[in-house]
Amino acid sequence: EIIDKDTDNPFNWYNKGVMEMIQGSYNTAIDDFLKSHSLTNGIRMAYHNDLIMRIAQCMIIDGQYNQAIDFIKTVSKDPLMKEIPDIYYYGGIAYAKIEKYPLAISYFQKAIDTGEYTKGMSNFGAGSFLPKIEWGKLLLIRKKKKLAIEKLKEAVFDKNNVNHQGLDILVELLKQENLTEELIKLEDLINKEKKA
Repeated sequence: EIIDKDTDNPFNWYNKGVMEMIQGSYNTAIDDFLKSHSLTNGIRMAYHNDLIMRIAQCMIIDGQYNQAIDFIKTVSKDPLMKEIPDIYYYGGIAYAKIEKYPLAISYFQKAIDTGEYTKGMSNFGAGSFLPKIEWGKLLLIRKKKKLAIEKLKEAVFDKNNVNHQGLDILVELLKQENLTEELIKLEDLINKEKKA
């Protein structure tokens, strides 16, 4: 183990956390990432953004939604982190999991308002179509099908969404609602794009 030789090196803890995360040991990964975070002593490392986002991801996967929300609230005060849409996107997901839908939506909106982050680590789409897809799913949970369809259309045709993520959910919804004309229009639009 590299860690045994160099326990004060935050990068080693970060790497160990990544390995734990890959193996599905999210709790251990969180501990490793937090250890790495505290060892940086406020010095911003190249992997800092990734570290922060992995902590939020692990907490959500591990079902620690309230902890994730508290962590995200703290992190979003950081002048550099607050430019990264992913943290609001994860915040929205965490709020949705504890059924605080208005808060979830406000976080998804914040992710969209923040926009895509191009200066470093970020999930492409976190500042545009990904929160729109999650928002659409929330509207579905709340039985607001018409609004869900609108939001999912926005997501599917978002200029950043080149692979039309969310299309399957949208098509399924249109079929459920017997919106055949809408389906035909959708297929036309996508075929036109393919030819373009």
